[in-house]
Amino acid sequence: MTPYHYLANILDPKYKGQHLNEEEMDQGINYVLEYHPEIMCAIFKFKAQTTPLKDYLFSNNALNKAIV
Repeated sequence: MTPYHYLANILDPKYKGQHLNEEEMDQGINYVLEYHPEIMCAIFKFKAQTTPLKDYLFSNNALNKAIV
């Protein structure tokens, strides 16, 4: 897998990078730092589940309603 794949796993509300090891997490975040540093703040907010990206926005119920 590539750093891009690791980043996708980190940002997926279902997985949130839970099953990535430290090296894989680092590769994903380093990809952002190298190619898209402007979104690091949003990624930190997502990981910390702070405003505007609160955890309840990614609950199964909320995600299912968003898809419909």
